[in-house]
Amino acid sequence: MSHFKRTVSGLSLSIILVFVLAFSTAAQQEGVNGEKAGLTGHVAAAEQARERGMKGESVEEAGERQEEAREREEEARERQEEAREREEEAREEAGERQDEALEKKDKVRQREDAAGETPRGLKKQREKKMEQERTESGKGSEQGQEKREERSRKWWKFWE
Repeated sequence: MSHFKRTVSGLSLSIILVFVLAFSTAAQQEGVNGEKAGLTGHVAAAEQARERGMKGESVEEAGERQEEAREREEEARERQEEAREREEEAREEAGERQDEALEKKDKVRQREDAAGETPRGLKKQREKKMEQERTESGKGSEQGQEKREERSRKWWKFWE
C-alpha cells in the first residue's frame, strides 16, 4: 500500500510540474502588458529597439527619439519648477496682504485710542447699562436695591 501512495504522489507532482511549465511558457509567448514576460524594463526596451531595427528603423532614428524623450522630460521638469515658484510667490503675496491688513487695523485702533474714541460695541454696552440702571433705580425694596448694587460691583474694583 505504501508503494502505491509513493507512486501516486510522484505522478501528481509530475503532473503539477507539467502544468506549471506549460502555463509559464504560454505566458512568455503571449506577453504581459505589451512586454514579453520575464523581461525587465531595460531588457524590454532593448527588445523593442531590436524589433524596430528589424522593421527597418535605423539606430540614428532611435537615438533621435530618445533625445526627444529626454527633452520632453526636461521641459516637464521645468514646468513643474515654474509652477512651484508661482505657488510660492502666491503664498508670499497672500501673507503680505494679510500682514498689511493687520497693520491697517492696528493703525485704526491706535487712532481711535489716541482720539479717545471708544469702540462701537463698548459704547453701546455702556448705554444699555445706564438704561438698565435708570429703570431699576426706583424699583424694589431697600434691601433689594442694596443687593443689586453689591452684585453689580466688580470684584477688582474693591475700593468702590
